[in-house]
Amino acid sequence: MAQFAAANEPQVWLYLVILFVALAGVGALLLRRRQSRRALERRLSELAMLAGVGRAILDAQLDLNRLGEVVYRQASQIVP
Repeated sequence: MAQFAAANEPQVWLYLVILFVALAGVGALLLRRRQSRRALERRLSELAMLAGVGRAILDAQLDLNRLGEVVYRQASQIVP
């Protein structure tokens, strides 16, 4: 019986190592997903700002003075 337990012991450690590696891989994937999501949210915020700039320019309706003011105002929001 002691030989049987000793023979199975390396397999248990092997399974534990495999489990640890799998959990580490899942953790790495979740970390990468969180980083990608944050980057996506930043890009969406930037695109929303640019869409607002586009709407403001369209609303200016080719009045050059007003268009210049709108471009200046919107650009100052993007570039501090």
